[in-house]
Amino acid sequence: MEALRTIRWLVLLVAGCTGEIGANFADLDGDGYAEEDEGGEGEGEPDDDPVPETPDRVVNFEDCGNALDDDGDGQVDEDCSCAADEVRACYTGPAETLGVGICHGGLQTCDTHFEFPSWGDCLGAVTPVVEILGNGQDDDCDGSMDCSDGDFIDDPSCVVTDPCADGGGGPECNVVPDCADPAFADDPACAIAGLCPDGQTPTYNERDLDPGWGGSSIEEGDGQPVMEMSCEDGGACAAGQVSAETTPGVYVCVEPPPECDEGLYPTLTDAGEWTCRPPCEIIVHYGAIYGNKSVCTSPPDFACPDGQVPTFIFETEEWECQPMCDNGLYDQIWFGNAVLCVPC
Repeated sequence: MEALRTIRWLVLLVAGCTGEIGANFADLDGDGYAEEDEGGEGEGEPDDDPVPETPDRVVNFEDCGNALDDDGDGQVDEDCSCAADEVRACYTGPAETLGVGICHGGLQTCDTHFEFPSWGDCLGAVTPVVEILGNGQDDDCDGSMDCSDGDFIDDPSCVVTDPCADGGGGPECNVVPDCADPAFADDPACAIAGLCPDGQTPTYNERDLDPGWGGSSIEEGDGQPVMEMSCEDGGACAAGQVSAETTPGVYVCVEPPPECDEGLYPTLTDAGEWTCRPPCEIIVHYGAIYGNKSVCTSPPDFACPDGQVPTFIFETEEWECQPMCDNGLYDQIWFGNAVLCVPC
C-alpha cells in the first residue's frame, strides 16, 4: 500500500513539472495576489474578470510609507502598518500632479477597527479631472489651463487673430506712431510731448530753500511753485517719463505729473506720489529731529476746535488739527496772529 501511495505522488509531481495538470498563475491586476492566467496551457478558468488596460499608468505594488497610491487602486498604503490614531498627509493621484493646478493632498488616519492597525481612506484629496475650457483653473493638473492647455489647441475660441487684419481694429491699427496719433492725445505719457526739445528730459527740481535758523520756524514764502521744471540733456528715463528730485541731488524717473487746477502746482511727495499744492506762500523749517528740512506750503485755511491747533504733519506735509503740541516732536510757533505746530 505504501508503494502504491508513493507511485501516485510521483505521477502528480511529474505531471505538475510537465504542465499537463494545473494552470499558470500570475499577478495580472497588480493587487499583490496571483490569479489564473488564461494564456497558459492549463484547462482552468480565471478567478477574476479581465482587468481593463489603463494607458499612461504603470501598475506597481504599494510602497508603504510614501503616502502615495502606488498601485493606482484609489487607496494609499492600504494594508501597511501604522500607529493607532496617527494622522498624516496623503495623496491618491499621480505623484507628479500633487500641488499642481487644483490638485492637493488630503489626510488619512490610522484605522484601529481591525486586528492590526492600518491606514484608512485618504480624505479631502483633490485629483486630476478632465480639463474644462474657460473656468480659469488647471483641472487636469498638468501645469496649463484653458487655451494654454494642449487639449484645446484647435478650439475656435483659442485661435488668436490679428485685430488689424483686413482693415479691422481701431486707431491702434493705423501707422501713426505713438503720441503723434490723435487717439493718444489725452494719454498722460503724451502730455509732456513738446515740453522739451528732442533729446532732453523734463526735470522737476525742488526749490533751493534756506534751511532756516537751525530750529523749528515759519517764514514768508515767495509765492512761486513748490517745484521748478527744467529741460535737461539726455537722461535715463524711459519714453513718457519725467525726472523728479526726491531729496537734494537725488532724482527718480516717474510718470508725468497730473494736470492741476488753477492756482495749484504739481509736487512730488516724499512717498514718490504726485499731488497738487498751492505756491510757496510760507516756508516751514523743521528742527534737528526731522533733519532741518524746509518745506514750501500755504498757511492753514481752517479753524480747529477748542483744545486743538493746526499742526503741520511731517509724514504727509499737510495741516491737520491736533491737540496742543510742545511734546518733544512738534514745537509751538506764533505766526500770523495764530499758534501753529511744526516738526522740531
